[in-house]
Amino acid sequence: MPPMAFYPVGWTHIGSLFKSPESRGDARWVEAKIAQLSEDTYGVHLWNKQSRGLRIEEGSVMARLTSGNCVVCHSIYSS
Repeated sequence: MPPMAFYPVGWTHIGSLFKSPESRGDARWVEAKIAQLSEDTYGVHLWNKQSRGLRIEEGSVMARLTSGNCVVCHSIYSS
């Protein structure tokens, strides 16, 4: 399988999936990443050493992914 199937974001950029969009450009990036993940990805490796201290912010890629796909992830992002 290609790397996009499970490693759609490298460990140095994993934080970008957890951040709320702060501009129109950020919001477009979130939408594009969600569309890309929906088509090309089976799972998202979260690089625990880099992501374990991060909070899922409202409107972020991770907030969108968990709200639409995770059956046990209720109210886990910061507001």
